[in-house]
Amino acid sequence: MKIFLKKISLSSSPFYASAAVIFLLGVFMAIFWAFNEYIAYTESIENIRNSYNERYRNRVEEEVDKVIGFVEYRRSQANQRIESEIRDRVQSAYSIASHMYSRHKNEMTEAHLKNLVVEVLRPIRWSNGKGYYIAGGVGNGILDLYADDPFYEGKNSLSPEMGDLREKIREITAIINDKGAGTYRYNWTKPEAVGRVFPKMTFVKYFKPFDWFIGAGIYLDDLQKDLQEDILERIQNIRFSRDGEIIGFRFDGTVICHQDERFIGRSIKDFGDSAVDPYGEEMWRKGVSEDAEGVISYSVSMPGDNMKPIRKLAYVKAYKDWNWVFAAAMSMDDMEQAIENERQTYLRIAFKNTVLFVVLFIFAVSLLLLLAYFFSLRIKQGISLFTNFFRKAADEKIHIDHSQLAFTEFEDL
Repeated sequence: MKIFLKKISLSSSPFYASAAVIFLLGVFMAIFWAFNEYIAYTESIENIRNSYNERYRNRVEEEVDKVIGFVEYRRSQANQRIESEIRDRVQSAYSIASHMYSRHKNEMTEAHLKNLVVEVLRPIRWSNGKGYYIAGGVGNGILDLYADDPFYEGKNSLSPEMGDLREKIREITAIINDKGAGTYRYNWTKPEAVGRVFPKMTFVKYFKPFDWFIGAGIYLDDLQKDLQEDILERIQNIRFSRDGEIIGFRFDGTVICHQDERFIGRSIKDFGDSAVDPYGEEMWRKGVSEDAEGVISYSVSMPGDNMKPIRKLAYVKAYKDWNWVFAAAMSMDDMEQAIENERQTYLRIAFKNTVLFVVLFIFAVSLLLLLAYFFSLRIKQGISLFTNFFRKAADEKIHIDHSQLAFTEFEDL
């Protein structure tokens, strides 16, 4: 099959060539401009995203650090308060023993006086019944008062029945001999929890008339439980940003702090879509990992808004002393809105630039095509002169007027 193409005249070829060159140049310029605009747009969006991500991360990290700092502060306050309290309790017991000794030393034997002081101190309790007194001889090692477990009373520190308490009595005696008073921290069993040990704090002071140490002891875990409950209650009321939230859970995943109390007691691992976005599982993994911290991004559906999902960023950090993990999370709506605003701005700019480009391109094309058309006419005029000359040359002697030739090639011809 033959394809016949219409032949282009010499005079019109500059016009068509110019049109083709201008069209291709316009296409290439449009592609180049569009590509550059797209690159600039994507870079701008990426910069916005990175900037907001950095801001969000700094904010949630700051909130988690505040929470952990608050926990540390309350713990230090509690330790100082506990130590101060048991010092005051020992001082009160010391004052009681001194008063009774000075009043009855001439009326009673030392054994009766000791027994009187012991029975006065025995029922005294504080801190919801968790604090109690102990007293014993420094020289003879006999424990005269152990209000929490009277089984050990009257026994010598060397007695096999004293068990591990022998070492504790020796260490308390060493504190008395060395400083006369001091704080002693150790682990000890509870009568109601045989076989388990708990942290305990005791303050002891020397009472010279009886060659005694008088001490006040308290199990720290009992107070720690109350302290933890108070801390969690305060953390639960923390609010930041527009919709920021603090989530707390144990290493086993049990939620211990959440703005919505219905979630407390559930497992953090159940949060999120287990198939699509199990962000609760990811929070737990970050918290119990070797680094004990991390950042995650996830989506949640908000009821009342056609279940429209929103993006959230969370920073997770463990508090290993209590096997707790805290996570601060906030929505990324501001970032999405900024990206949408930037997109709209770029669309407006791109539309204006496109209109300007089209107008300038049409103007330039019109001008160039007009010039190409003008030169095509001049070529056509020159060719017409030669055509007419050759037609008449066979019959007459004629000459071509060089002034009517627009191109030097025609003059040479």
